[in-house]
Amino acid sequence: MLILIFWILAYTVYLSCYTCSLPSVVTFLVWLQTYITLEEATGDPARVQVIYERAVADFPITHDLWLKYTDYVEKNLKVQCSWI
Repeated sequence: MLILIFWILAYTVYLSCYTCSLPSVVTFLVWLQTYITLEEATGDPARVQVIYERAVADFPITHDLWLKYTDYVEKNLKVQCSWI
């Protein structure tokens, strides 16, 4: 049920991106952050990583987005090192 509510909210924000003129960039960023939250709730780390990478590519100077992305990768995408 919670995932459905997040999806409806994300879709509503996504649709409003096309009706706004100046704040459409900010609205798209809000939509991406809402979509990331939705995907984090589903629990597929690879999919969340792809969405974070898309968001960082579109908004490279948004520092809070970078912080959330690196925190997510550090907690959820551990890679075993064979040289240690």
